[in-house]
Amino acid sequence: PLGHVGGTSPTSRGLKFSDRVKGFEPSSRPTPSIPAREFHSLPVPLQHSTQHSALHHDEPEHVYIEEPEVFRGRADPSYDSVESVGRAPSKRRSESKRASPAAVFPPTAKPASTRVRSPQPPGLKKPGARVPTSAAKLPMGGKRRPTELEQAKETVDKLKGTVSEQKRDIALLEEKLVYQQTEYEEELNRQHEEAQKMVDDLSHELEALEVQKNEVITRLEGERNQAKAEVQAKETELVQQKKMMQMRIDSITEEANNRIGEYEEVIKKFQEEVARLEGIVHERDTTIARIEKERDDRYQQYEEYLMIGEKSRAELHNALVELKGNIRVFARVRPMLEKEVAAKGGDASTHFEYPEGTDHKGLNVVGVQGHQSVMGGKSEPTKTLPFVFNKVFGPATSQEEVFDEVAQLVQSALDGYKVCMFAYGQTGSGKTFTMEGPDPGHRSENSGMIARSVNQIFENTQWKSKQSGFTFKLLCSFVEIYNETIYDLLNSKECYSTGPTNDKAIKHEVRIQDNEAIITNVQEEEVTSQEHVYELLKIANENRKTAGTKMNERASRSHSVFIMKIRGWNEATRQEINGQLNLIDLAGSERLAKSQAEGDRLRETQHINKSLACLGDVIAALAKGGDTHVPFRQSKLTHLLQPSMTNASKTLMFVNLNPVPDHLHESICSLRFAAKVNSCEIGIAKRKVSNK
Repeated sequence: PLGHVGGTSPTSRGLKFSDRVKGFEPSSRPTPSIPAREFHSLPVPLQHSTQHSALHHDEPEHVYIEEPEVFRGRADPSYDSVESVGRAPSKRRSESKRASPAAVFPPTAKPASTRVRSPQPPGLKKPGARVPTSAAKLPMGGKRRPTELEQAKETVDKLKGTVSEQKRDIALLEEKLVYQQTEYEEELNRQHEEAQKMVDDLSHELEALEVQKNEVITRLEGERNQAKAEVQAKETELVQQKKMMQMRIDSITEEANNRIGEYEEVIKKFQEEVARLEGIVHERDTTIARIEKERDDRYQQYEEYLMIGEKSRAELHNALVELKGNIRVFARVRPMLEKEVAAKGGDASTHFEYPEGTDHKGLNVVGVQGHQSVMGGKSEPTKTLPFVFNKVFGPATSQEEVFDEVAQLVQSALDGYKVCMFAYGQTGSGKTFTMEGPDPGHRSENSGMIARSVNQIFENTQWKSKQSGFTFKLLCSFVEIYNETIYDLLNSKECYSTGPTNDKAIKHEVRIQDNEAIITNVQEEEVTSQEHVYELLKIANENRKTAGTKMNERASRSHSVFIMKIRGWNEATRQEINGQLNLIDLAGSERLAKSQAEGDRLRETQHINKSLACLGDVIAALAKGGDTHVPFRQSKLTHLLQPSMTNASKTLMFVNLNPVPDHLHESICSLRFAAKVNSCEIGIAKRKVSNK
């Protein structure tokens, strides 16, 4: 039987016989049938293992081997197996020669039984027993009937052949089982490695947590030791006090034994001493409470002093700016470019000199050609033109150094004043670099006045919110004046032309209300961080109109105006602040003979020069003073700058100069215009602060 091969049954390996023989053709030799009543001596149906069932989803099959008729009804259990039937005891296979279960099945499978006893067939004697004489007699007719032993041997021979074939089948099945088990073990090893990796990761996390735990424990132990030391010191002090008290009590007790009256008097004095100490403790608590109250009162008083100091600082700062002049003028000379130096044969000299002893306020233009006679008369020699402004910056001056002088005006905007800064000069003199820097959308060491002013406003509003209790709201807008038309740089260009998606183009107008220039239909963005403002500057820079001319490869063809409104509110003092900061980059003036503009460039140059000429007329009218009419409405630029050119604002003008000698005439014109602006008096600026 299959159950006796190798000393164990297939069911002990955990696999069904049907799955193990799949794909294998067993022997076609018929197997003797065994009745069901004798099936108790044979193995149970082979079952699938859990792992093998997961790989094959066939219906389970059961193979049963029937027992020969010769074994029916046997009850003698002395026979070890079918192979022992008909053999003498001396030729029985010994236990030591039996196949080891470990040689057939893997170590993980424990054989169910290495030795199975089969019941003895009925009427069959043990080997070596005598056969009755009657069993050897021939039957009638002369032909001998086979005895039961011969029948059994014949049956056993058949069974041996069947068993041999089934052993070969089982050997093949075991090889297939070993291959499948190898695959299962490899899969199990892979899962084990993944699980081990997860365990390693968890171990690393556990080690990190252990380190954190040790740090916390160390810190807590340090705190505990410190507290313990304090407690021990206090205990030592109390122990010493206790010893002193005990000595005193002993002394009193000794005296009380001798003098009862004196003892009672000492007790009374001791009680009085305790009451005095309690009074001292109560007095100390009262003193501590009084000191804490004084501390709170002083803290509140210091806060009031801080608010008064902030108010005084704003007043003094405003007075300082007024002493320096309402319209301040800064002159800045840009450095020469490498290609400009190369065009002069490596000569980097300019016509500008910076005299010493003027505290960086003087600028001399040297080598200016005098009047030349066309009739052959005497010509004037070269001369030097001196100019004095509020500040003069040379080519080596950094953006940060320039802003240090501008920061005072930016602070005035935060205090509730209207502040205006604009850059004036010819094309290619560095106006856009001064106001916006090389990359308006990012912060860098060369960031312009707009980005640096925004940074200072955000830093000061945050500080003032913490110290003074103000809540601020910041609104930004960015427009340009191109060919006497106002465009919102924060809107797309499609908004200004009609088409399938836009029935009516947007138009903007300038209106003056309460000494404030208001632009209609303009988009105002509430900003909460510097990065938000940088994004707006990037959008505006992409939408601004620029073009190349003979004087500049990338010239601004419009006047750009960046507006930031500052709204502050203090709930405690009911104080409201309304400040405004206008930062303007004017388009550069240029001569048509040098720029050689044509077509659209020519029309742009004409509009730029006209608006700058109107600005010169406004400055000239302001310089005259009195009741002289000031023509603010001659151009959109002067109309927009009207509040900045009156006593409603504090104004600063940058006059940017080109150091190239070929542009000396335009530089002198810009310097003379700036000197005229510096002489204007527009009155004292007014602060827009109200209490509600």
